[in-house]
This record gives sequence, C-alpha cells and structure tokens, in this order.
Amino acid sequence: MPTEQLHYWFPLLTDNSPFLFAVLDQQHNYLAVNNRYCEISGLERHELIGLNDNDTLGPTFYRTLSPYYQRAFAGETVEGEVVLDDSRHDTSMHFSLSPLRNTDGQIQHVVLHCADTSERQVLVNTIQELEKQLQVINQMMHEGCCIVEENTIISANANAAQLLGFESVADLQGTELGKLLLDGNNKPIQKAQLQSLSRGESRNCQTSPYCPAQRALRLSAAPIPLLGTPARLVLLQDNSQQLSKQDKLEHLVHTDPLTGMLNRHGFSRKLEQTIKQDVPFFMLYLDIDNFKNINDSLGHHIGDQVLQEIGKRLVRMLPDTAIIGHLSGDEFAILLPNPEHHKVGDLTAAQVIA
Repeated sequence: MPTEQLHYWFPLLTDNSPFLFAVLDQQHNYLAVNNRYCEISGLERHELIGLNDNDTLGPTFYRTLSPYYQRAFAGETVEGEVVLDDSRHDTSMHFSLSPLRNTDGQIQHVVLHCADTSERQVLVNTIQELEKQLQVINQMMHEGCCIVEENTIISANANAAQLLGFESVADLQGTELGKLLLDGNNKPIQKAQLQSLSRGESRNCQTSPYCPAQRALRLSAAPIPLLGTPARLVLLQDNSQQLSKQDKLEHLVHTDPLTGMLNRHGFSRKLEQTIKQDVPFFMLYLDIDNFKNINDSLGHHIGDQVLQEIGKRLVRMLPDTAIIGHLSGDEFAILLPNPEHHKVGDLTAAQVIA
C-alpha cells in the first residue's frame, strides 16, 4: 500500500480502538500510529512519526519487544504476551506483529498491535492464589469434602476418598453420590435429599457395597455456585465412633456374637443392598463337613473354637472387600463385590477349600 493511502486509511481503521496500533520501519521507528499513542505520549500524531518506543513507551518496552520486531522483519508473523518489569511494577502486554511486503515482495515495514492485559493478569494471578489457598484448606480439613453437581461428584479431597475406601480422588470423580452412599433406609442418597438439608443440618448414612470400605458416615451439604451452575458442597464425617444406641442395637441384631461376623439376617441385608445397587458379585456358600461329629465327640466349646478359627482364617485369606457371614452352626457365606475378572469366584473357592 502506498504511504499516502496508509496515512489516510490507518487512522480511520484504528483511532477508535483502545489498543496500540503502529506501522514500524526497519529502524523500528514509527511510520504511522493510532490515536492511542497520542493519548499516552501527549504528542500530536505528526510529532510521533520518526520516533520509536524508547521515546514514547520507555526503554523497557522497546528492549522487550525489539527481538520480536526483528523476527517480524525476517518474515515471521508473531503473537505473544510479555511482562514488562521496570523494577517498580509489572505490566503485561499482548501483542501481534505482521510483516508488510511491497510490490517486490520485500519487507520494509511491520504492523504492531498491542494491548495492555495487566488487569487480566492480576485477576488470573489472584484466582490462582485463591485456588492454591483453597487446595491447602481442602487438604487440611479432617472431613471428607466433595463438590457435587446433579448428584455427580465433580471433585473431592483425599479424606473423602479415604473415608469411602478408595485409594485415589480420581476414583470418585464422575461417580454418582447415590452409588457410594445409602440413607437410613438403605436407599441411594438422592439429589432431593441433599437439597432438603439446611445449613448446619446433617444426616446419618453409610457406604454402599460399591465402596471398598464399609463405614457409618455423617453427611452435611450446602449450596454453592459452580461456574454459574448450582452445585453442592458435601462434607462427610466418620460416624463409626458416634453410633447411637439404636445403631448399636441394630449392629447386634445383624452380628453373630460367636464369630463377630454378620449373621444370616445381616448377610442377607448386605446381599439385598448389593443387588439393588447393581453391583456385580460372586457369592460362595461354605458348609463344614462332619461338624456335628466334632460337637458330639469333643464338646460344644471345642466346636465353638473351631468356628471362630474358621472365621479368622477366612478373614486372613479373603480380600478386605469381601463380606463374610456366619449363617448358622456349620454354614458360612462369602460375598465378593466388584470382582476383577470372571474367574474370581472359582479361584477363591479353590483357595478356601485348600
């Protein structure tokens, strides 16, 4: 474009912009500038022609941008963001440089577009600092903490994973809360139940068979915004040490006093929960041969010791996720939720028999 046309069109296209626009010659001097340069320097447009960044924006600006000017004059289109540190304060600038070729294809000028992004950078830095602070607070909390959207866990802290029996927070992300927690009626925790909790209120719940750890928990929730979308902050506390008398009574009802394992009623209840949760599982039934002969010949106290020893051996050899029940005198049952492969049942049965 001829210089006369450039001086005519350039102000028309750029003067109303809050950003810096300039055309630089090979000495990095101004051939054309927009009105923003005039506002910053206090000079008229014609007074700026022939000057450079050192004269208007300072040596720090020119020293930072000059290597990019050289790349643009070498034929490269350059875009980036730089921080101008003048030892007093930092200024962030986003810029783009494009070479201008004449009719012979030679680069005699480059076009500079530059915008001050300091406020945005300050905002980004502030957000990053807040995120780090929240992460530290999150990890220092004794409670398990989950952010839930539409009853799906978006994020959680390490304590939440530990309370639910998982090794990693990643195991919780994307999982429905109702798949992990059951209410007092052994039903999955629903979105409506979270919404019904007022600030300061909490309710008892327990981990589902899907969770590797079986634990009584106390749940509380509060509404929070998540990128403009309603969400819930859910706190989980270990309630194992705070069981009420009713809970303790229920525990006694479901537990075999001889072995400390689930009795027939308690095991059946766990089985029903597993089926309702659509958790895949294997179930093994173990009947002790000739156990009556032990009682008859050696006495019931010896028979009781045998049953206790069998229970201890089953606990030692089976995985922590296994649910073991002592159904009656010589009957045991084993529930293996979430098997790793289809041969888990056969392999476990062979291990128990051996």
